[in-house]
Amino acid sequence: MKTGFELIVTTLLRRKLPYQNAQEEIGRLINLSMLKDHDLKERHKKNGYKFYAFNNLYPIEPSGIYQKGKLYIFRLRAVQESFVKKIKFCLTNLSNDTFQVIASEIHKFHPEFITMLYTVTPVIVTIDSSPFFPEGNLTLLKERLETNAEKKYKELFLKEPSSTNFIERIEVINRNPTVTCYKNMTYLGNKLKVFIRSDDVSQTLARIVASAGLGEKSSSIGAGFCFVY
Repeated sequence: MKTGFELIVTTLLRRKLPYQNAQEEIGRLINLSMLKDHDLKERHKKNGYKFYAFNNLYPIEPSGIYQKGKLYIFRLRAVQESFVKKIKFCLTNLSNDTFQVIASEIHKFHPEFITMLYTVTPVIVTIDSSPFFPEGNLTLLKERLETNAEKKYKELFLKEPSSTNFIERIEVINRNPTVTCYKNMTYLGNKLKVFIRSDDVSQTLARIVASAGLGEKSSSIGAGFCFVY
């Protein structure tokens, strides 16, 4: 199965923006664009997985604060091409108090074989509404990520995968959790290297999360956005 499309968006920043608030603001811009299309507006209202994710602004500022008047890029990745095309159209010349969209372009995202997923935005996992931190319990983290991927698979294909054990092993990249702000709350997550099994089902699950995000909060704040190796 080949799935995935990527939209590269160039924006002009209209105000200073701390790094930990940027993903919420990107999500707010995407949500604003979805209000311009009837189908996207209805999709935004529905519960369930949205099957897209996005990364933070690039280039990163050493100060930790993105600067007013500078150009920055972010990537939005999604499972469905039709969704990406509609978002591209709705983002054209869009602006709010934080961003002015300058340009965007669509690329296919069809990784043939995935050995590793490297998360460039923090992976968020919650247990009983509280953030989960690995702290040596990588087995539980693996189970939660595989369960999340299984649910995305079932919603996308309307059937269960024959196996959900698609992760071979996990390495935690950052020693301390990374902070992301959203709706006056602070979410803590970790950046990970996730090594993928080679069988067909594992590769399909990996492709889904590579496009739709690994873990939770992928469409709201871009958590779990992956580079693929």
